[in-house]
Amino acid sequence: MRTSRTPRRLLALAYALMGVLGAALLWQWGHPSVVFFGVLLLIVAISGAAWLLCGAWFERNRPDPVLATAPSGAAATFFPRSRFVIVMGVLLSSALAGWLLAVAAAAYLGGHPGWALFALALALLSFSPVAVAAAGKIRAGGLWLTRSGIEYRNEATSWSVPWSGVRHVVAEEPVRLRLERGSAPVVQRSVPWIWNREPAAPEGSVGIDTSFLAGGAPRVLAVLAYYLDDPRLREQLGTPDSLTVVRAAPPELPPAT
Repeated sequence: MRTSRTPRRLLALAYALMGVLGAALLWQWGHPSVVFFGVLLLIVAISGAAWLLCGAWFERNRPDPVLATAPSGAAATFFPRSRFVIVMGVLLSSALAGWLLAVAAAAYLGGHPGWALFALALALLSFSPVAVAAAGKIRAGGLWLTRSGIEYRNEATSWSVPWSGVRHVVAEEPVRLRLERGSAPVVQRSVPWIWNREPAAPEGSVGIDTSFLAGGAPRVLAVLAYYLDDPRLREQLGTPDSLTVVRAAPPELPPAT
C-alpha cells in the first residue's frame, strides 16, 4: 500500500506551474481581475505544495500508536491522526475567505453591488469550516482498539463497531472493514455536513483513512487481522502488550506477486 511517486510528482509539477503563472500575473500587475486570478493561483499552489511536502515528511516520520482512553471510556490501543489535515483546512478556508472578501470589496468599489454581495456570501461560506473548528466541534481523532470493539473518529464523524460485528479486514487504502451480515456501525456526527470527509465504502463495510494515521496502513492491517483472528488476544488491548504486537507488525506490505 505504498503511495505511488508518479502522481505525486505530477501534482508537484502542476502546483509549481500554477505558482509560476500566479507570480507572473502579479508581476505584470494589470487589470484587477488578472491580479485576483494570480493571487488565487498562488493560494492553490502554496497549499498544494504544503500538502505534498508535509504528507511526504509524515510518511517518513510516522509516529507509533500509544495507550489511551477511547471515547467510550475504555482502555485502548490508540492510533492517533495528525492534526495537519485540520490545520491545512483552516488555513486554506481562511485564505479563500480573505480572497473572496477582497473580490467583494473590489466589486463594490467598481460599482457592481450584486457581484459584491455574491462574493461576500461565498466568503462567509468559505469561512464556515473555520468557525466550526473554532467552536471545538471537530477532532483529528484516530483509531481506538478496545477489548470490546473498534472506535474511530475523523474530524466531525465518528463510528464504533464491536469485534463480533467485523468479518475481516481488507487490504485497501483506505483500509476497509467488512462487517457481518446485519451488523452496522454506530455513527455520530458533531456537524451535519462540514468536515465530514469519510472515505466511500461498499455497503456492509466501513473505511479507515490511514493517510495521516500513526502506524500506517500496513501496521493497522496487521494489528486488526491479529486481533480478529483470535478473540482471546483482545485482552491485551489497552496494555503495553498490545504495543509490542504493533512494533512486531511489518512497517510495509510485502510487494505484490
